[in-house]
Formats: sequence, structure tokens, C-alpha cells
Amino acid sequence: MNYSITPIIFRDKRYNSIKEAIEQTGLSRYNIKKESIYVNSTDAQKFQDFGRAPKTISVLPTKEQTIVTYKGSVRKAARQLGITEPIMNQLLTQYNIPKISLSEAIILKSDNRRPTKEHLLKNYNMCSVEQLCAYYHVGRSKLFRWFKQYDIAIRSLGETASIKTKLRHEMIRPTKEVLEAHYKKNNIYEIALEYGVDKHVVSGWLNEHGIEVNLMSSRAETELFEFCQSLDDSFIRNDRKIIGPFELDIVSTKHKLAIEYCGIYWHAEISGGKSRSYHRNKYIACKEKGYTLITVFETDDIHKVKDLIRTKVGSNKRIYARNTIIKEIDTKTARHFHESYHLSQFVGGEHIGLYYGNELVMAVAFSKSRYSKKYQYECGRMTSHGDYTIVGGASKLFKYFMISRNASSCVTYADLRFGEGKVYEYCGFVRLSDSGPNYYYINPLKTMAYSRVKYQKHKLNALLPIYDKTLSESQNMFNNKYDRIFDCGNAVYAWYK
Repeated sequence: MNYSITPIIFRDKRYNSIKEAIEQTGLSRYNIKKESIYVNSTDAQKFQDFGRAPKTISVLPTKEQTIVTYKGSVRKAARQLGITEPIMNQLLTQYNIPKISLSEAIILKSDNRRPTKEHLLKNYNMCSVEQLCAYYHVGRSKLFRWFKQYDIAIRSLGETASIKTKLRHEMIRPTKEVLEAHYKKNNIYEIALEYGVDKHVVSGWLNEHGIEVNLMSSRAETELFEFCQSLDDSFIRNDRKIIGPFELDIVSTKHKLAIEYCGIYWHAEISGGKSRSYHRNKYIACKEKGYTLITVFETDDIHKVKDLIRTKVGSNKRIYARNTIIKEIDTKTARHFHESYHLSQFVGGEHIGLYYGNELVMAVAFSKSRYSKKYQYECGRMTSHGDYTIVGGASKLFKYFMISRNASSCVTYADLRFGEGKVYEYCGFVRLSDSGPNYYYINPLKTMAYSRVKYQKHKLNALLPIYDKTLSESQNMFNNKYDRIFDCGNAVYAWYK
């Protein structure tokens, strides 16, 4: 059919074609065709059924039908529902259905293969993010979008390693008969090395099978236990009753004191599968039971740890602060004292010492607040001689410094691996909060731990043989065979004049 050669009558005037009518009137083809009458009746019959047959519907789509059909394209939805685009737009407004942008429509289309929340959680409980991406054939961004849509929390690397470690333990766990045969010839540590697991895992297997445990341990842990027993025979080993099913290496119910000895390989994030909160959770569990937990890392100075334990059980010689004198000391003297008796070594600042006769028995270090502008000073170190407990010494030193400097405020941080820091409360501090667990980078082969400050990302290019600026600090460290171990966090104490 050719509209251009079909004569018509439009608004009482004859035209040889619709094209001629458009040229002479300036109206659109649509308006002209709507009012035109074909001159020849045969033409009218020919054009009657020409073109696409209109879709007719008796009832407009429901809200549910509209929601299911509408995926971002009004045109496609209108075609599927058999309505016009204007009617489709009216329905979106009438049903209060929000318009979907092009980018959102692309996401909806790409999420056609999105699994159910239950299916995703089930696999995530057994897999890492990389394994999930490979399983679902998607990228990290799409996977994380699914997590967000389902309100699924993204695990840390350590938590994922912990899950994988537990699954591996289940896969390699020997039968009771095999374990008994091994245990007759080897101790717990030798079995742990054979299976590539922590001694606590082997101890747990033995307990689950009802096999009596012979309390063998590492040389350092044994040395620590024997030292504790030399102070007080109330100490026992490998207790699972206080915070069961978790095990505590050394415990004294008399002193409400627990000690956890941590080999850095087995207690690290990747090699040991210990999550960020593992050590802090043990600290909290002990605190809830009324116990003080000392968490000892393999890299800690064991002689200083012994001094700390002796202080905790009250075996030190007691000196009263009224029998001491205060002196401001030089950096060299302060460095030697802190490095001799403090587990965290020396820190710079202004140094004040407490002398008993001619012997320095206590020292503090104050500096400008490093991490918060709200405080004038920070107490960076408070160290006692390993052989003495100075009653009232901390308060005496603190009071002297605050008055002599006319200080208005001070902040300090107590490492919760070694205690609660209650000595600061005696000085008038208030415990504000606890920080999250801190971490140290470790080189398991060298049994060395390094402060994370040393390996901040902007320093890594000069420190690491392999460095990729597009990766995070931790990813670069892991690529260079370093691991991380987390502590229990810090208690934050503040003092105001």
C-alpha cells in the first residue's frame, strides 16, 4: 500500500495524496489520517486491516502484575502487559511504584542469577570471598552487592581463615583408635606437629574421645608454669572449666589469675586461623568470671612476664611511697629502666623517677597527647622495678607531674593483654572505653613481632621486596610472607583537673 498515491478528502477538501495534504496544511501524518476519508471505497477497504493489530485489554493490570513486569523499561513492560506507554506511566504513578534508573535496571538484569540468601550463607560459611566469586562466576563488587542486599556481614580475613581451619580440622581429625595409638608413642606437641594443628586442637580431640590428657606443653610454657608453682602451689594447667569449652594454659583459682601462652605461628591470623577478636573474647570471658587474664605472646620477654606474675600474686617486696623521693631523670636513665622492666620497652617524653634510697624503683614518661587533641598530656609509660611493689608510688609520681606542669588533662592507654590498668584509677583517671584489638605483623620463621606503625602503607615501598600500590597494607604484607597476630585491645583512661 502506498499512502502517497491514495486520493483523500480532508476537511472538505480533496487531495491527491496524504503527502500532498501534509505539504499544503503543515499538519502531521497522524492528524491527517485520523480525519481523512478515502475517495475510493476500495482503498478504504484495503487500508482497514493494514499495520499492527492493536492489543485490547478489558481490565488494567494489577499492582502485583505491574511490579513483576516492570524492570526499568516502560516500553518493554507496556508491550508485555498489552497497554500503551502513557498508560504504563500512569500505572507506575497510581500504584506508587518508583521509577528505576538505567544503572539500576542493568543491576537488576545482572542479578537474575543471584542465589537465595540461605544458599549464599550456606556457601559463605564454608568458603572465602574468592571461592564464592569463582563458584558463582561473578566479581567481588557484585558479590558484595548481594551481601548488602541480604544484610550479610562481610567477614575479616582472619575469620575466614578460622572457618577454613575448623573445616580442615574436621577433615583430618583421627578416630579414637588412631589417636590412642599415636598418644601412646607421642606427646600432644608431637601429635600437633604431625597433623599441622595447635596443641589445643589435639587436646580437644583427646577430651572428646574421653582419653586422659597428659599435660605436656612447650618448653617456654612449662617454664612459666613451673615458675608460677614456685610462687604458689595453687596454679594448675590446661583448665577447661572456667571458660569452657575454651582452654586456659595456666590458672590459679586462689588469685583469680589465668595465663595464656600463645605461640605466634598457631595464634596468628593466617597460619593459625585466629580471628581479630579471638584473644579479646578470651579476655572478656575471663573478666566475666572474675579472672584476670595475662595473654603472653611467644615474642614477649619471659623474664618481664615473670615479674608481672610475681606482682599479680603479691610476691614482690612492698615499698611505701612515703619512704621514697621523686627526681626528674634523664633519657638515658629512663631508657635503661623501661627497657629492663616494661614489656612494651621505652617511649620518649619527660621522665620522672621514684627512688628508694639510691635505687630507682619506679618511672613514668609523659608527652604531648599523640592521638587526641582533647588532652594536654599523655602518660606513655608507668614502670615498676620487677622486684618491688611500690604502694602509692603511681599516685605520687602522677600528682607531682600534674602540679609541676599545671596540667589540665591527661590520657593513657592500658594494654589489656597484661591487666586492667586499675593503677590509673588510683591516680584519679576514669576508664572511658576499650579500643578494638590492635595487631602486630609477624615473621613466623624468625619468631619476631613488629608494630603495625613500622609497616604503614606509605612506608612499604621502601621496606618490602614485593610491593603493589593498588593493594592494601595487609595484602602487601601477606604477599611478602608476613602474618598478623591480634591482641586484646587497650583500656582508654582520662584525667581532668
